[in-house]
Amino acid sequence: MFSCKGSTIVISLSVLTVLATAGAARADSRVNSLFAEDFARAPQLLHYSRPLSDDSIYALTVTGATWQKCWGPNTLFYMGWLNGGTNRLTGRDVNARLKAVERALNDRDYQSIPSLTSGFSTAQISANPTLKLADGLALLRTGNAEAAFAVLAGPYHTIGRPDPELDYRFRKLAYQAAMQSGHSRFAVSLGLSLVLQPQPVTLPAVPRLPETVVRYLKEQGVDLERVALGILETPTGLRHMDYYTYAAADLICLKPTPDLLPVLFSMLHTGDTYLRARAIVALGSVDYRAAHNGDDWTSNILPGNRTEYGLSADQQNSIQSTARDFLRDSNWRLRAAGCLALAFIGGSENHRLLETMVNDRAYVLSPPDRSGMRWLAFPVRVAADMALTRWGEHITPGGGMVDRNDQAHDTRNCSNVTGDTSGLRGTFASVIAVSPADTVLPRPQSPL
Repeated sequence: MFSCKGSTIVISLSVLTVLATAGAARADSRVNSLFAEDFARAPQLLHYSRPLSDDSIYALTVTGATWQKCWGPNTLFYMGWLNGGTNRLTGRDVNARLKAVERALNDRDYQSIPSLTSGFSTAQISANPTLKLADGLALLRTGNAEAAFAVLAGPYHTIGRPDPELDYRFRKLAYQAAMQSGHSRFAVSLGLSLVLQPQPVTLPAVPRLPETVVRYLKEQGVDLERVALGILETPTGLRHMDYYTYAAADLICLKPTPDLLPVLFSMLHTGDTYLRARAIVALGSVDYRAAHNGDDWTSNILPGNRTEYGLSADQQNSIQSTARDFLRDSNWRLRAAGCLALAFIGGSENHRLLETMVNDRAYVLSPPDRSGMRWLAFPVRVAADMALTRWGEHITPGGGMVDRNDQAHDTRNCSNVTGDTSGLRGTFASVIAVSPADTVLPRPQSPL
């Protein structure tokens, strides 16, 4: 249970745990072998008074929430700690040596870095961001993955404001070192951090899942769908797993199937705009009804080919009526999601409704670049354009890089929704791309 702008949102455990037994049956023996002791000790380590679902314990364990010591005390999947403690560097020559290490790193002189850092302990190197990056990279590049893991897999001490880009780089390097040196448990938890909290992106860049990491996790027997379900089932505040609710919803919506209908309908009836928008797109995909001209257009909305499952009439009516209602909603995220859902369903009436959305007035702007140019996009129009490709139609949504004059002209009588966070939670944003339309859908702000 969590709160959002004064409203209460509940992901029903009774609904979500419909899949718990099936999820447990999918758990690979490799994962059971790697985490056997962790699974057994997790409930005691969490100090939580009520029983947790099997999926929650699974997610809390494989992500390292119950045992991974490098994760920060305030946020999961963040290696930066504020207190330098006994590992803080001291001495007159420290700054000069750090500058020498930086020069070698900038010159990619990896052979000389170990000698420059030889006077520091492994704990001191790991704790200092400059030394951690330089020494870890040097050891990886020279083939000493075991030593690189010892440096990269511990927390570092932040200097000034947190740097999500640098932290992502540390997590990625630590994952590589763990994988190459055979520390599989650590590689799994670090890999999941790269999936659930990917590299930060700036519009209009396209965020993608790290496919090589996803492949490795599956080879280790990790069930990503079960991890996502476990996050949704985990009580609020328990090792900060609820920060990743949006990322979990994104993972579930990437390849939705009828097995997920209880979860998707539960998401649809929360008070969270993000979850509702994701749910209706996924439900529309499950309710896909084949088009006469093929389904090549579906990749414009969700990756992979669609399957025509054939839902019951009640399920179809519920999904279609909700998607149509969303087209009239005051929230632009729901209007955009409704467009994408109706494309999967098809039909002449939905075609007509989608044609009315091509002049939607909501727009978003990126921060200005050095020249003052900004990225302008009309997200609902983009969604309508993608949806109308089902019928072989293309519109011009407008937008692109604009200066001040073009912006004023193109947005006349329109509504700037760039900072609109209505119906969203004030925790971690997800940058996982479910649909190409996500390139123009700004995310809620992350606290990092």
